[in-house]
Amino acid sequence: MSTERLDIELHLGSTFWNQPPQCKVWLDEVVIRQLSPVLGDEIVKWSGDVEDGTHSIRVGLFNKDPVRETLIEDGKVSKDQLLNIDSLLLDEIEVGVLRHSNGVLTTTDGRTFKEIVNIGYNGIWEFQFETPLYLWLLENL
Repeated sequence: MSTERLDIELHLGSTFWNQPPQCKVWLDEVVIRQLSPVLGDEIVKWSGDVEDGTHSIRVGLFNKDPVRETLIEDGKVSKDQLLNIDSLLLDEIEVGVLRHSNGVLTTTDGRTFKEIVNIGYNGIWEFQFETPLYLWLLENL
């Protein structure tokens, strides 16, 4: 099986009023960064060789306590803790709408949300892609 060099640049942002979010970022099964806390904008970069095939970038939010982090006034959320997937570049190419359409959040209690880039529940957001990357981008962009 062949390999290719891959560069990942993930831009994260946070919104909070009480405690900032904490997260981990994985490429496949390897933790590439642990952010504790995420105070505003953070950039996660990774470069390395990957084998051809299916891969996933995952971002996990773990410390949200809905009782302390979500403020509801007049039946509406007025303040909240969010972890935002602001941008994703693969080999310096912004994946654009694919970040949204391919993003899936699985919460710690098993719920699944598709087409999401703003994490408001404890759980893991996942973006799957394939290498060779340029063939996958041609088929999906």
